[in-house]
Amino acid sequence: MRLPRLVIGGTQSGVGKTTITTGILGTLTKHGLRVQAYKVGPDYIDPGYHTLVTGIPSRNLDGWMVDDISILQLFKKASSQAQFSLVEGVMGLYDGVKGEKHLASTAAIAKLLQAPVILIVDAHGAATSVAAMVLGFKVFDPEVNIAGVFLNRVGSVRHLDMIQNALDTYCPLPVIGFLEKDVALKMPERHLGLVPAGEDSTVKEVLAQITDRIARNLDLETLLKIAHGAPPLPHVPEITVGEAISGHNLQVAVAYDDAFNFYYQDNFDLLESYGIKILKFSPLQDKALPPNIHGIILGGGYPEVFLTRLSANQAMLQELRNACIRGVPIYAECGGYMYLTEGVIDFSGAFYPLAGIIPGKSQMNQRLSMLGYAEGTLMTDCLLGERGTKLKGHEFHYSTMLEIDDKARPLYITYTRKKEPVYAGYAAGNVFASYLHLHFAGNRRALHHLIKAWRLFQEKGAGVEQT
Repeated sequence: MRLPRLVIGGTQSGVGKTTITTGILGTLTKHGLRVQAYKVGPDYIDPGYHTLVTGIPSRNLDGWMVDDISILQLFKKASSQAQFSLVEGVMGLYDGVKGEKHLASTAAIAKLLQAPVILIVDAHGAATSVAAMVLGFKVFDPEVNIAGVFLNRVGSVRHLDMIQNALDTYCPLPVIGFLEKDVALKMPERHLGLVPAGEDSTVKEVLAQITDRIARNLDLETLLKIAHGAPPLPHVPEITVGEAISGHNLQVAVAYDDAFNFYYQDNFDLLESYGIKILKFSPLQDKALPPNIHGIILGGGYPEVFLTRLSANQAMLQELRNACIRGVPIYAECGGYMYLTEGVIDFSGAFYPLAGIIPGKSQMNQRLSMLGYAEGTLMTDCLLGERGTKLKGHEFHYSTMLEIDDKARPLYITYTRKKEPVYAGYAAGNVFASYLHLHFAGNRRALHHLIKAWRLFQEKGAGVEQT
């Protein structure tokens, strides 16, 4: 299957990948193309910007949490509905999980997808050295098809010509676009990175400015030619749903608003492929859960930014307590985990009472508590599986849990970074919560166990009526 596609890689973090990718997406969309965007790695925020400019949900391609076959299946399924696919990389092109060559890197995804790479280079203070850098990236792994260069922070037309001449001499590659160094195009940030696209009212204006500037300096014809030169993808079987697992007629409530919006689009699609109906609700605004539900998912996000409103919405907190008492299976990740505790101690030391379903508190810290991939082993039978089940996920949080009984911690977690293994999370009865963000395509066994729990509740209780 021929699918026009490109990967946008960078020489390093902070080189402008999200800004430039979003501008290219906006330019392609303005030219009438239906563009499917992707982000390499587990990041939730960058895909939100992609989605805002294309109008199509962006997706994640994570080579650590998800196996190669599943990545190809997910990519083909989504890209077959589009005219063009653009993948934003993570960190530097070859940066991945420590100790394993290319694992979970942008380069690994580019090779798997057989996609040409446009390499972003920060050109500030360099000319011929840019060619040396690009040549080094190109020969480092000849199987990675670096097909063009995008230059950021270019000083002048003369500076641009000097770099192009150096590339023509030492590493003949087209410059498909550039941004001047004095362009003040900065997206809003906070402690976990960029502010989610839907939360800041100025984002649309900033993205329009970025698209305008990129469009002026983009060689669209060359970019399209490179993308259309990508070879057919290797054959993989289509995604199938086992007959033994059915979510038909199941309804699952998913917390989704400014406080809780860290979800993988493919997780939603997988749930729906099993026949599950997703009903979104807002812990910030709604006073009641959706009626007749058989499960609840509380994802990650920024509950710490909205503690006053979350704590004040006592009606929703009581709804969750009632649902838990009735036996509704509740699955929570990171911010959702925090929301289920007795409350959160914010950065200033103030305490905000919350659901109280999990005995214990969470506390915000000035320093990052954890960032990286993690593998968990279930130490007890619970919502996500039997004892011994393996889970692969990612953590990124500034909070820590306090006063949670070690006996209620269901996970033995090891990290890919140098960090001692820990017992973590919370599991009791119909509740499972942890800091671990899971991609269901890489954790099918756990997903199936969760669906079975929702089904069992449906058979016993026929859903939870609205109170």
